[in-house]
Amino acid sequence: MTSDDSPAIWKRDDPTDAREYDDPTARESDTREGAATRSDGGRRSELDRETLFDLLSSTRRRHVVRYLLRTGGEIPFGELTDRIAALEAGTTVEALTDDERKPVYVSLRQTHLPRLHEAGVVRYDPDQGTVGPTARLADLVPPLRAVDEALGADPALPLPDDVTPPLGEESHGCTAGGSG
Repeated sequence: MTSDDSPAIWKRDDPTDAREYDDPTARESDTREGAATRSDGGRRSELDRETLFDLLSSTRRRHVVRYLLRTGGEIPFGELTDRIAALEAGTTVEALTDDERKPVYVSLRQTHLPRLHEAGVVRYDPDQGTVGPTARLADLVPPLRAVDEALGADPALPLPDDVTPPLGEESHGCTAGGSG
């Protein structure tokens, strides 16, 4: 097959512009039925199913989401690392060893937090060493509850009962009840 015989889906004017692909799965997510809406009636863009499944496919990312929902605000990266490492090691933060802490630190810094930040559910600033929820983090609660039902909820870090999405996009936090 010559380049002139290529299906239209492969033809693009600019090879670096992936938006030119005729991808039937790439749709404006906030125009689809079931898009997340704000309480003021406006729409905010929805996390698509693929993104939701990807974000919640990792136990460590689920721990991050739960912890941020429980704290409800910005926290130091080191605190998050220590809490997740202690949870996974089945110990206290004070008893953590460097061997238990280091793999959690590396994976959070290089993989999990950048992925959550890119999806818009957390604010992650590696230069400032801070992590915090965005308004979109609450969008993960219903699918996370479904994952908990299917896999069994983590008794060491349960979801708070009263997670409430913020009222507007200008809000940069997620209101979550419960003790941290």
